[in-house]
Amino acid sequence: MTRDYIERFQEIRDSQTNWIMYCGRTGTGKTTQAFMIVDALLDLKEPIRCRVFTYSEIVRELAAYRFDGDRYAGKIDDILDAELVVFDDFLDVIPKPESFEEQTALTLIKRRYVQRLPLVITTELEPQNFARAMPRHGEALIGRIFEMCDGRIENRPRESRNYRLTREVA
Repeated sequence: MTRDYIERFQEIRDSQTNWIMYCGRTGTGKTTQAFMIVDALLDLKEPIRCRVFTYSEIVRELAAYRFDGDRYAGKIDDILDAELVVFDDFLDVIPKPESFEEQTALTLIKRRYVQRLPLVITTELEPQNFARAMPRHGEALIGRIFEMCDGRIENRPRESRNYRLTREVA
């Protein structure tokens, strides 16, 4: 799936469904796959402008501007101002209903959705758990993600091994 996304990026980018999502427990290679995409797109003759953020980093940065609407909107624009954006560890902290974190997740996903711009998401949440994690808005959130991924969702089974824990200790 990653290789296909890279090889067909020019075509996928211009389509109405240009996202990809990797789900699974920690240590199963989700971030590695996302970074493979970024590295490949940066290595092109005409590199693609990419931005990579962890969800908690985005929330922390935006929290500084939460009571200043103009600066908050400017920071959102800055985060999303790239041809390809990566949200690593999306919803790594499950937001409380109606919380700042929940509104941040909704704002980011809605903006990329409306703009129809490429997005790579990694998350430990399984797709069916988005609605439970965010009872009020989870279904809308995952619905947009499913639509934009158009089948490009890799859900690694819970029993997948954490590669960091399988190395031999000297």
